[in-house]
Amino acid sequence: MLGRLMQVAWYLRPDLDEAGEQWALGWLSPVQLALWAEMGEADRAHAVRVARRLADLEAPAWVLEAALLHDCGKPAGYGLAARVAGVLLGPWLQAIPREPRLGGLGRWLQIYRWHDHEGFERARQAGTSEAALALLALYGDVWGADLPSHKEAPAWLEPLRRCDAEG
Repeated sequence: MLGRLMQVAWYLRPDLDEAGEQWALGWLSPVQLALWAEMGEADRAHAVRVARRLADLEAPAWVLEAALLHDCGKPAGYGLAARVAGVLLGPWLQAIPREPRLGGLGRWLQIYRWHDHEGFERARQAGTSEAALALLALYGDVWGADLPSHKEAPAWLEPLRRCDAEG
């Protein structure tokens, strides 16, 4: 519960300063930077916090790449009300289809439900490394016939989840 309250506080007052932004930019390719720029400030700030925690654990560059892009499936306008609704209704969202695109509240719930899948696809299109994609696939429970695998990805799944949960 405290973690969720901290997420609200960070959303309302994102702490992404110029140094944090520059640190993050050093880990991403130009195409990934365009994807990064499409994320809202709160999501970029969150991604930097997650990636820096992983850097403190001496995570390799591909883990930091995955951490910085793990929420790239959420559009910049994805607001607090939609996030709260997604958290509160989470158990019931499994039935929401990925397609067709819904409107109104249904669209925001659809984004909450499918953002990991959308983010994975966007990260793949941005040329994200196979190792980072493998971690993102595990992290978001993205499954399919042609998903990348990487022998070290499972070892970094729990640290990524833990650092993400910390806000």
